[in-house]
Amino acid sequence: MTDGAQVILENEILRVVSLPFMGGKITSLFHKEKSFEAAAQADENAHRRLVGGDGILWLERQGFARYAYGLDDAFPNIDEEDFAWNGKQRHYPDHGEIWNANFRIMEQDKDFLRLCWESADFDYRYEKELRLAGNSLRMHGRISNIGEDALPAIWTWHGLMRYEEDMEILLPEGTKQCRNVLEDDMLGEADTVYPCKSTAYDFTKVPPADSGRAVKYYVEPETAMGGAESFSPACCGFFYPSSKMRILLRYDAKKLPYLGVWITAGGFLGDYNCAIEPSNGFYDSIGRAAKNHRLPVLAPGETMEFELEVSLCPQEEKARYETGE
Repeated sequence: MTDGAQVILENEILRVVSLPFMGGKITSLFHKEKSFEAAAQADENAHRRLVGGDGILWLERQGFARYAYGLDDAFPNIDEEDFAWNGKQRHYPDHGEIWNANFRIMEQDKDFLRLCWESADFDYRYEKELRLAGNSLRMHGRISNIGEDALPAIWTWHGLMRYEEDMEILLPEGTKQCRNVLEDDMLGEADTVYPCKSTAYDFTKVPPADSGRAVKYYVEPETAMGGAESFSPACCGFFYPSSKMRILLRYDAKKLPYLGVWITAGGFLGDYNCAIEPSNGFYDSIGRAAKNHRLPVLAPGETMEFELEVSLCPQEEKARYETGE
């Protein structure tokens, strides 16, 4: 169903709201029986302005920080920078291009949406599908290099979820170390590596609501399940004891071998949200990934595909993939 600038997908369990003119951003991922909203919510005034008819013009005047809510795709980068590759200089914008791209609706049903957009600056075609299946939202992405030059590019899922002070972060089984990537008074300089169970910081918890902190870290690839090449988590996500709900994420870690965690407890523009961010590059900026020798490059004519599945599970229920179905 299309409601103005919004597309609403719905089944017996979930209700999802997507904004095609904003890269297919998911502004609501709602479990109907439990009245549980998983997606981090926007300031009401900002959201009203966004979907009230002048959303595209408004987007052109604002940076990503104004829209740090809901579930986005970050491509071809996260951190803004100018980067030269094979003699060609390119500007990679803040959080990439997808979050404010005006996608075309190619196909739509009550529980399915297929979107498409082509980048004039980077010469790629981005196709995105959203499909509901029981208590899960399945997302399929297909990115094709339609230009004549190789494209250094990182894809990262930027799914900002609700913050609750007593929530737990469900890191993938086998996680041994975490790398701090955001300078912090407690965690120190970026690129400091800690044991997952550290006296300096509990990486399975979130900062207190009154802390005014923002934290970002990555699961250290070399210490997860034998290394990045074999790291293949069954699931990870968040548990909310107060709500008695879990958000569980499943993906192919051979295609998306790097996993970041972002939390702000008022530390970023006063926002409260958190995200588990699978990625195919390590980490965040094209230049840094190149120095780390973990920069994906999409060759002319090449296509990359990936899938994510997000399940909203009441505490007493199991996700589809936990039961082996």
